[in-house]
Formats: sequence, C-alpha cells, structure tokens
Amino acid sequence: MPDSKINKVKCPISRKIRNGSVSEGSTSFDYRKSLECATDVLIRASLDGDSLRVRILLELGINVNSRERILGSTPLITASLAGQLETARDLLDFGAEINAQDNDGRTALMEASLAGHPQLVSLLLRRGADIHICNKYGTTALLAACITGQTDVVELLVESGADINACNRYGKTAVMEAALSGSVETAELLIHRGANVNCKSLDGKTALMLAAGAGHLEMVRLLMDHGSDVSQKDIHGDTADTIARRMVRHEISAFFAVRKKNTGLNFGSAA
Repeated sequence: MPDSKINKVKCPISRKIRNGSVSEGSTSFDYRKSLECATDVLIRASLDGDSLRVRILLELGINVNSRERILGSTPLITASLAGQLETARDLLDFGAEINAQDNDGRTALMEASLAGHPQLVSLLLRRGADIHICNKYGTTALLAACITGQTDVVELLVESGADINACNRYGKTAVMEAALSGSVETAELLIHRGANVNCKSLDGKTALMLAAGAGHLEMVRLLMDHGSDVSQKDIHGDTADTIARRMVRHEISAFFAVRKKNTGLNFGSAA
C-alpha cells in the first residue's frame, strides 16, 4: 500500500505499526493510548462510511472488533446504525463479529433495523445475523424496527423468521410498539402476518390502549377492525376508552362513542 495513503491515517499506532516500532520497549501507557486513538479513528471512519480509511486501518492490523470506550460499540454496529452499507460489507469481509453486542446488548442488526436501513438489514441477515438476539431491555431487531415504524425492515425480518409475538422485558410486543409509534402500515403488516392484537404488557396495556393514549385515531380504527377487545382493562382498571378520555383524546373518545352506539360493544368501565 502506498505511503501516501497510509499517511492519511494520522494516528500514533498506525505510524508505529508501519515503522515496526511497537515493541516490548514501548510503555504500556503509550501503547494503550495509541490503540485507543486507532479505535477512535476506525469508529469514526465507520460512522462516516469512509471505506478507504477503514480498509487502511484494518490492513495495518487494527482489530476489526475493537470497541468504542463509552458505549462499547464495534465498528460494524456503528456503521449499521449510520446505514453505511459498503463499509459494513468491508468490515464483515475483514472478519467483524456479526452478532457482537454493545454495553446495552444492541447488535448491528438491531441498529440497522431501528434506523430503517433495509439493504443493510438484508446484508446482515444473509451473512448470518441472529434475528432472535435481544438487548438488555428484551428488545429484538423486530421490536426495534416497530418502535420507529420501519415497515420494509419489519417485512424482511418477519420473512426471515422473526417471532412476531415475542415481547420485551416489559411485555410489549411488536404490534404494541407499532401502535404506540402510530405506524398504521407496520401494524397492518404485523396483523396480516398473525400478530395477536389482544396481548397485554406487564402493566396490562394492550395495543389498543397504547394507541388510544397516544392519540393515533387511524391506529385505533385498524385495531378495532381486526378484533381488539375494547373491554380489556389494565392493572389500574382502565380501558382504552377511559385512557383516551383521561389523555383528552377527543377524536378517539368520539370514535369510541359512535362505535358503541352502532355496535353495542361492551367498552367496560374504570374500576
């Protein structure tokens, strides 16, 4: 590799490796600081999608699975969150650990799913990313995609075998996350693929309650059209209707009133 390219990587460890000057005589402090510097450069290059710099650093011997000091993110996790497809491919070709997790348990697949990068998600799945890994909150890649309403990503994950009714540590499922975010398209996809609209979280909330409390009228309409039980109560004795009234969601309260009048459905009552 030409020196002109190597010189663009302005980091002590790259100069030491190139010149063969990293030896037992180097102080452990200097060596550690040099490694930290090199890792910072690699993480930043991965974030920016600077594939040339990434390749230079890796060819110089920098660990492809080195971690950022605060969050514990690897270059691949960083590139995946930023949607840097070519950089992610380069990192994988250099041996990046595809299922590595940061300090909170997030993986590259989770980050790409959360940020809505379907091409990157597809690449990671083809390369063997584990679709069932969850972070410390119990969030899977599918749940992450539903939090931000990434319908294209949700479809990829479901087709790849994601558990559509899996829940996080708080008992929230994918359709609950979609309901809370207000992504009707995402929720509709999940429902058509078999999502249970009447699952309850640990505090007794259903997707309908979450949508009503957040003020998502079209989501409420979708859920009720697909069998959501309006009479269900949470652990505080509240129904979707009472939650909507408490949160001053006038449109939803009016919608519930019309549905009740026209269908005779039991909307329950607060305990």
